[in-house]
Amino acid sequence: MLLVDFSQSSLCCLEYLEQIQPDVVMSLGLAAERTKITSERVAINCQDGGPDNRGMRVQDELIVEEGPGAYFSALLC
Repeated sequence: MLLVDFSQSSLCCLEYLEQIQPDVVMSLGLAAERTKITSERVAINCQDGGPDNRGMRVQDELIVEEGPGAYFSALLC
């Protein structure tokens, strides 16, 4: 489990995945209005929120600079 930290979470996650070399990765998050764990159908390439666990706020920042606007899941939702 990772803390919400806009500046470090991605790097920590990628370093860990490099170490363990999994076949599949499924990331889950908490959505306040949901009553159960659900998968996401689309991931928007935008960080927007805060404050994180360090007090940092971000608004309308790209996660992957050269990436598409959204990434769609092949999982059944």
